[in-house]
Amino acid sequence: MIILVLGSSVLTCCGTYGAIRLYRLSLGMTKQKTISTLGRRPDNLIGAKNTPYGQVEVLQYSRYDPWVAQLQERYWLYFLNDTLRSWGRPGDWEREADKIYEYRIR
Repeated sequence: MIILVLGSSVLTCCGTYGAIRLYRLSLGMTKQKTISTLGRRPDNLIGAKNTPYGQVEVLQYSRYDPWVAQLQERYWLYFLNDTLRSWGRPGDWEREADKIYEYRIR
């Protein structure tokens, strides 16, 4: 019984150990569709702010190496009005959020 409990807890927590499959994403996806496409919830909400064009939110996805418990990669996903507009390696989220309006659909 103990092995079953330990095994199931390892399987449920290993979501942060798998690859972050960004190749599955497409610009224009909703936040909910993005989360379901990646197969797990984001690790963190980096920030949110209102702009003249709507609300910008930045979500973080991370991957850890289970053998050394070390961060392997981290990505920030930028949403404008619940729509994926950009993603990439972490940076100055406020500066990027100020630029995100350039990606709005005209």
